[in-house]
Amino acid sequence: HLIMDWEDWFGGESKTNSKSETQTQSRKSQPSNNVDSSANSGPQKHPHDGVLFGVGLELAPGQLIVDGLTPGCSAEKSGSVMPGDEMVAVDGAEDLTVSHAKQLMMGRQGSYATVTFRRMEGSNLRSFKVQLMRGAADYIFLVEALRSLETQNSRLTKENERLRANQGDPEATKADQERIRELLESNEELYGQIKSYKTKLNTAEDEILRLRYQQDELNAQSKKVAELMRRINETEGENDGLRKGMKEIDQERFEEKQYYRLLTEKLKKLEEENERLKRELDVEPPPPPP
Repeated sequence: HLIMDWEDWFGGESKTNSKSETQTQSRKSQPSNNVDSSANSGPQKHPHDGVLFGVGLELAPGQLIVDGLTPGCSAEKSGSVMPGDEMVAVDGAEDLTVSHAKQLMMGRQGSYATVTFRRMEGSNLRSFKVQLMRGAADYIFLVEALRSLETQNSRLTKENERLRANQGDPEATKADQERIRELLESNEELYGQIKSYKTKLNTAEDEILRLRYQQDELNAQSKKVAELMRRINETEGENDGLRKGMKEIDQERFEEKQYYRLLTEKLKKLEEENERLKRELDVEPPPPPP
């Protein structure tokens, strides 16, 4: 029951030492890792198909050269990949650009990518393939822990079956009987640990998914803020234009006031001159000479 429960959870991909044919059939039953799940007409086979993860490879800028390994991810945990290795192919695809290689390495958490590298060893150029699981470091840790528990459970189950077969043997020793009791207790404890780890794995996946959604929301909000800032800048530019226009209008009004003041003063002088002329005309002329 424990082994079947494990395989149901991981879809048959949990055993790294399984035959290649079994792995191939298992992968065929899964949706493509490099195609957007929204493009499929059918329902999603996994709630996290829309969230993509890599294998923990950090590439040098603009190159297919490994520049670093993310701690805890499958590339670092494999022990096969080193900084300086050159990526040659991903899942059989060759002649890759950097963007295409990164796209091929991304996929659903728990799925695999087969990456081909080459490395200079002395004067020889060696090519090698590594199968890497996609997923965050916490996910990889929990998967390895579950695999270790499964191996231990399988060993204890076989020992349990052997001891059960000898349980009715009159020659069975008291030590075997005690061993049976210990194995039964150990199996129960191990099954509880597996259930606990699976719960933690579920929680970790959900938390990663939640954080990804929050990141998407923050990115969307950042875009809105950037657009708002752009509009504010445009508005400020328009305001600068309006301020300049108002300043020009104020200058024109000032000049008009100055001109109006000069006209008023000139009119006043003309009115005074007119009054003077009128007074001169009103003066009686002197009598004519005798």
